[in-house]
Amino acid sequence: SAFGTTVRLASFKIDGTKFANCAGSFAVRGPPTGQPNGPVSFTNNVVAFGAGGVHAAFWDCFEASEGITQVICTGNKVTGMVKSGHRGFFQCWSKNPVPWSVTFEKNEIANFQAAIHIACNATFYAPNTHASYYKIASEAGKITNTDHSASFVYPYIDATKTYAPENIAAEAQEPAVSFADGLTVFAHA
Repeated sequence: SAFGTTVRLASFKIDGTKFANCAGSFAVRGPPTGQPNGPVSFTNNVVAFGAGGVHAAFWDCFEASEGITQVICTGNKVTGMVKSGHRGFFQCWSKNPVPWSVTFEKNEIANFQAAIHIACNATFYAPNTHASYYKIASEAGKITNTDHSASFVYPYIDATKTYAPENIAAEAQEPAVSFADGLTVFAHA
C-alpha cells in the first residue's frame, strides 16, 4: 500500500510460506489516524533472496507501519541476502497515537545492517514496552553478519537523531532488547 492509507485491516498474517528468488520488501501499512490495523504477523516464513540480488528500491525484508496495534515477527529465516548499505530485516513503526507493541524473536538472519528498525523520534510513537506480548530478542547463533540488533531513530543510520517519540511520557526509555552474540543498538545522539 501507499503511505497515508485510510483502509484498516482487521488482521494480516503470512505464516509458513517460502518465497524463492525474492528481490523485494513486504510492507503492511495501516491508517495513521483513526482505528489502526489489527495484529500483523510474519511467522515461520523462509525468504530466499535470489542470485539476481535485491531490487534497487529494497529497504527492509518485512515492514508493518503507519497505524498498527500488534506486530509479530517470529520464526522467520532469510537466505541469500547480500550485505549492503542500511538494509534491515524487520521495520515497524507507528504515527498513530493508539498504543502498539511488538514481538520479535526466533528469527534466523544474516547480512543485514540491523535486525529490527523502529522509528522512535519526532512524529513517531514508540512501542508499548509494558504490553504482555512485548519482546525483542534473539538466540545465540541465529543472527549473523549483522551490524546492530536494533535502531530506534529515523533515518535508521543517522547518528545525529535522538530518541524522542511522541509518547515519551509513557515510553521514556528506548525499547529493551535481549540479543545474543553481542549485538548492540545503533548509537545515536
